[in-house]
Amino acid sequence: MKLVIGLYLIFALIVSTFLWYYDTQQNSVSYLLGTLIMLGNLSALTYMWKLVFSKKLIALSTSIIVIKYAILAFLIYFIFSRPVLGFEVSVIWFCLGIFSLIFPALIKSVIFKDKEQSEA
Repeated sequence: MKLVIGLYLIFALIVSTFLWYYDTQQNSVSYLLGTLIMLGNLSALTYMWKLVFSKKLIALSTSIIVIKYAILAFLIYFIFSRPVLGFEVSVIWFCLGIFSLIFPALIKSVIFKDKEQSEA
């Protein structure tokens, strides 16, 4: 998971820098906010599920799901209701920032698939 998070962070910084210089700064901030929300969500999920699996508590897993989605809903509402760093958040670039987690996950799966095939 650390590899996916590291690749995601590198990918997000490259795309955000590219957008900052070659597109509007508003799109760059929107994309970066989307990636930061997804990165925080992924990190929280990784940490919380480690706790759930180590202690095997069903009530904890249910409360994690409920609280996590409430916090995410509040954060997304807050981001879209007010300007962030002086910019209105673009919905399209924000969603692209969230969905861009797919690329690092695909890269990781290809790397580990190749390692498994070479070991077999």
